[in-house]
Amino acid sequence: MKTKAARNKVLITSKDLYTKVLDLPRPWRVGVVEWKIEEKELWVEVLYRCGTRFICPQCGRKSPGYDHRSQQWRHLDTGGVRTFLYGSLPRIECAQHGVLEVAVPWADRFVRVTHAMEAHVIELLQSEMPVATAGRMIGLAWNTVWSIAARAVERGKLRKPDRALTHIMVDEKARARGHEYVTLVASEQQGKAVIEHIEEGRTTEALASYWKGLSPQQLEQIESIAMDMHRPYWEATVAHVPKAEEKIVHDRFHMMKHVQAGVNTVRKQEHRALSEEGFDLLKGTKYLWLTNRDQWTSTQRHDFKAIQSADLRTSKAWAMKETIKHLWDYTYVGAAKNFFEQWKQWTCRVKLTPMIKVAELFDRHLPNILTFCSLPFTTAALENLNGKIARIIRAARGIYDLEHFKTLIYFHCGGLDLNPLRIT
Repeated sequence: MKTKAARNKVLITSKDLYTKVLDLPRPWRVGVVEWKIEEKELWVEVLYRCGTRFICPQCGRKSPGYDHRSQQWRHLDTGGVRTFLYGSLPRIECAQHGVLEVAVPWADRFVRVTHAMEAHVIELLQSEMPVATAGRMIGLAWNTVWSIAARAVERGKLRKPDRALTHIMVDEKARARGHEYVTLVASEQQGKAVIEHIEEGRTTEALASYWKGLSPQQLEQIESIAMDMHRPYWEATVAHVPKAEEKIVHDRFHMMKHVQAGVNTVRKQEHRALSEEGFDLLKGTKYLWLTNRDQWTSTQRHDFKAIQSADLRTSKAWAMKETIKHLWDYTYVGAAKNFFEQWKQWTCRVKLTPMIKVAELFDRHLPNILTFCSLPFTTAALENLNGKIARIIRAARGIYDLEHFKTLIYFHCGGLDLNPLRIT
C-alpha cells in the first residue's frame, strides 16, 4: 500500500518543469528541452501556435504575421547550468506601423536576456557589487550588465511617482581627476536624500536645468534649499524659484569647513614660526584642532591639556571655531546677528588674518546663513549619500564616462523602482 508521501509525489518531465517555471501565457508554450552536456548548457525551446495574430507593439491592434527570425535569450541558471530560451520570434505587418517585431512576455523587445535574469542582475548590483564582478559571476559580458542597469534606471524614471519636493539639497561632486564636477540635486524623502537631478559642471546653467524642468506648482511648493555659498548656484536658484532669497540656507557643514580651514592655516603658520625657533609644540596636532571635542581620543585630550597653558594663536583660533558653532543654536535672527557681530569683532581684536577672512566671508553671506533660524535645514542627508556614492565609484574602479557615472548614481541613490518583473 502506497504511503501518503508516495501518493503526493508527482514525476514530471523537463518540458513540464519549464512549462510551470516559465508560466508562459497563450499562445506561447514550451517545446524541446535540450541539455548540451559538453557545453554545460540547457536550451529551452519556446513555441507559439501557428496562425496566431499578434498585437502591434505600437498601437495594440492585432495584425497578421509577416515572417519570423530565430532568437535566443539568456535565462537564470538551472542548478549552476547556463540556461537559454530560444525560438522563432514572429514579426507582424501592421497596417499603420509596418513590419515590427512582436513583444514577448519573458523579455523586453530587442533585449536578449529574460526579465528573470535582469531582476537577478539588478539584485546583485543593488548589493553594491561592481558591474564587472556581477558579470563574471553570472557569465554575462560587461556591456550586457551595464545595459541592464541603464534600462533599470530608465524604467525607474518612467515609474517615478510625483513626490513632494519641499526640501531640496544642492551640492557638487567630483567625478574624476582634473577638477571635473557634476551638480547633484536631491530631495529629502522620509529623512533620507534621494537624487533628483545630475548635471555636468557646477555652473549656473547646470542647476538652472533642474529648476526649468519643474512646474510652477512644484517650484511654489519648495520650502527650503540647502546649498553652499557657490555663487552660480545662488544665482540660478534666485532666477527660477519664487522667493528664493527667503528659502536658501547656506549649509552649516560647508560653513564650518571654511572655519576649520582658517584654524588650520593659523596652525600651519604658527608651527612654522615655532619650528624656526626650535619648538615642536604643534607637531602632529592637526586633527586635534579640527576634530570635535566630544570625538577626541584620550591621547588628544592629554595633548590638549599639555598645550592649553601655552599662549598660542592656534588655541585662540580654535576657541573661535568652537564659539561660532553656537550661531546655529539661535532661533531669532536678531539675536543670531548680534552674536555674529561680537564674534566678528573678536577676530578683529585678536588680529588672526585667516579668521578675519572667514568672518568677512560669513558677513557677505549672512542673510542666507541666518535663514537657518527659521528653516533649520542642512545638506547632512546628501553628505551621507555622498559617502555611499564615493564607495560605489571606488568599487567600480573609477567611472570616467559621464553617462555611466550618472547611471550608477541614479541606480543606487535615485529611489527608483528598478524591478523588471513588476507590473506597472
